[in-house]
Amino acid sequence: MSAAGEDGWTPEFDGQRPPFQPENQAATVHGGRSERHVGPLAARIAAELLADPDTPPHLNEPLFASAIQAWSRAEAVCRLLWAWIEGKDIIATLTDLATTTEDEETSKGKTHRRSVTRHMPSVLEMLRKYEAQSANLRGRLGLDPASAAKVGRDLAARRYMDATPLQAALAEIEKRRALTAGNGDD
Repeated sequence: MSAAGEDGWTPEFDGQRPPFQPENQAATVHGGRSERHVGPLAARIAAELLADPDTPPHLNEPLFASAIQAWSRAEAVCRLLWAWIEGKDIIATLTDLATTTEDEETSKGKTHRRSVTRHMPSVLEMLRKYEAQSANLRGRLGLDPASAAKVGRDLAARRYMDATPLQAALAEIEKRRALTAGNGDD
């Protein structure tokens, strides 16, 4: 037995490593599935977008907050995956992983085996999926040239419709219907 370390931990046998400290990164591969990595990066991406003076003004409206959050999360995963891929062997990025756990139980002379297989898509497949999601959401937000024109046109039409006499006329019709039905305040 070795002497206790600075933190009071004593190994039970020679060669035993100390326990992992809180917030360790030992099991992290690329971080694309880790909220600890995705969350802060997504928040930074969203903040950078909204702070950029070239960002379309409609994205500052609360109506777009959820879409910005979804896009920034997809973009964060893409960035983490790309960072991991850089410098890796192409075979490592193309390989799907499958892990199988087997349990064997014997009772009354019979053996029962149970296996659970967990499939993990390759990093490139994950990247393809998240890049497609990010591009889709980017288009919905109007962050690429073609969708910027469409979103701008749609928003202009909505603002025009909200400010027209047609809206006032429709509101008056609804008010009269309510009075006729006996639901009015008068």
